[in-house]
Amino acid sequence: MDETIMPFSKAYLLYSQTLNPAKTFNEMKAIRSIEKVMMRADDGVDVLNINSVVLDQAAQEIRESYSSQAAYHGGAHLEKLQKFLVDKKIIKPFTWLNPIKRGEDTVEKVGKKGAEHRNKKLPDENALLALAEIFAIGKERLSPRDLFTTSAVAILLTAPARASELFYLKADCLHEDVDRHGNKALGIKWYSGKGYGHEVEWVPSAMESTVREAVNRLKNLSKSARKFAKSLEQRSVGDGVVEGITGFPFVQYKTGDDVSVKWSEGLFTLFQNQLHTKKGTNEQKLWMPNINTLNEDLAPTKKKKRGTNELADVKSVFERSDYSSYKMTTHQIRHLLTTIAKVNGMETELLTKWAGRANEKHNRVYNHTLPEQYNKQLSVITGNDKASNENLPVIEILKPETIQEINTNASLTAHQTEFGACIHDYIISPCSKHRNCVTCAEQVCIKGDEVKLERLKKRLASEQLLLESDKAAMDDGSIGADRHYNKRLETIKICSELIDRLTDDSLPDGTLIKLSSEVEMSHLDKALDINNRKRLPKIEKKRQTGVQTLNRPPHALAKLKMLRGS
Repeated sequence: MDETIMPFSKAYLLYSQTLNPAKTFNEMKAIRSIEKVMMRADDGVDVLNINSVVLDQAAQEIRESYSSQAAYHGGAHLEKLQKFLVDKKIIKPFTWLNPIKRGEDTVEKVGKKGAEHRNKKLPDENALLALAEIFAIGKERLSPRDLFTTSAVAILLTAPARASELFYLKADCLHEDVDRHGNKALGIKWYSGKGYGHEVEWVPSAMESTVREAVNRLKNLSKSARKFAKSLEQRSVGDGVVEGITGFPFVQYKTGDDVSVKWSEGLFTLFQNQLHTKKGTNEQKLWMPNINTLNEDLAPTKKKKRGTNELADVKSVFERSDYSSYKMTTHQIRHLLTTIAKVNGMETELLTKWAGRANEKHNRVYNHTLPEQYNKQLSVITGNDKASNENLPVIEILKPETIQEINTNASLTAHQTEFGACIHDYIISPCSKHRNCVTCAEQVCIKGDEVKLERLKKRLASEQLLLESDKAAMDDGSIGADRHYNKRLETIKICSELIDRLTDDSLPDGTLIKLSSEVEMSHLDKALDINNRKRLPKIEKKRQTGVQTLNRPPHALAKLKMLRGS
């Protein structure tokens, strides 16, 4: 950086990071953009001359230099820097806001963009099967590099860990115990970064034999190097430099400040060039692979021959085994396992612990469950046993992905609710009930669903209990209490009528029950009601009141059945 802004940069960075420590220095994005703008206009940088024009140009520099998400954070800190300068009376006060919009969130997006995002974050299933096939060939037929890559991936497939943490493992990383039912359980003694710490990651029973084999292969691969490191320790070399290694006997990792692994203990402790296909192994110099070593072997090389634009003659694990079209990254495995756990109903708290995350909010970024896959959890969510409810309609979630689908099938929407299924067309308008489904005329209840019937009975009991409180408040003259009391009466009436129909022995299981209400209200009606006003002119709604038994399924449900071929 230019010497005219260097003192301020150091002071501000120290001040900012002391108050809010972070690994990503967004302060530098803001400072460097200001430096570039002011150096272009003058020979130096004077912080006292920062104004809205300088900040606008600096924001444009950030926008052109970074990806959309990184640019947003850079612009946000530019705004933070401006407020700091104004608060400290370094510059004259003025208002300036970050003009850079946040990057598009594709995590939960459906349609083409959502599919592209999921495909990018999740590994190719064929690539995983290819690695499994290579692993199953047998250690005698695999090169040291093949043994390293396939064994490392096998361990990563047991828990959604960060691949960089893989190299913190010790040779005695396996941990055996028994679960609460007395069954044997296998775990891996793991260290998770980003503030989580040490933990035992339990291995799924289906992966136990694979993990044991992978660890044994890696122990055999590193045996000589660990023995050599132990001999150096026994010579009382102590801390210092051994063959270019600082801090011996401990491995000096670039990440994982609290990790303490000796060279003689590391599961991945190797000799220099031990994985190289052409160079000979240097058995007098220790070497520890890292995440780049693994990722470079999972995709075609990007390295070029020295002094040329020609790619180096280095083959990936797939290319060495005639699977040249496959590639993947280690981080995709972490995304895959999180998605599998979420699809199969793992709770957020347990998933956070399993993945070694310090903040459960980060689970969202790693979850790529398809909208259709949520429907498979229906029996778990509702408590229905498919074997005993085969005659009940199955509600499928369909999502429009093209304009043609929206234009031609605008009424396909159907969603599970607490008491039945909602057939409201969300493409046309939002929900007007704010999830108060029990009083909604667009909810369809299914006779024979005992779990939802029980919920309806509990709701009725709760409403009857609350009615007494509303009556007392109305008698005391509380403002608005009469409106709450009347709405409660309407809810009780609807719940009672629905329960009567759902318990009517003359109706077969699978009968669709839909209510109608003369007090159905729109957003406008609610706004007028809150302000004690009425519609002008008054519109009389002539509709049948009470609960209706449908002779045919609602339009949305009928189309869903037609699409399913039933």
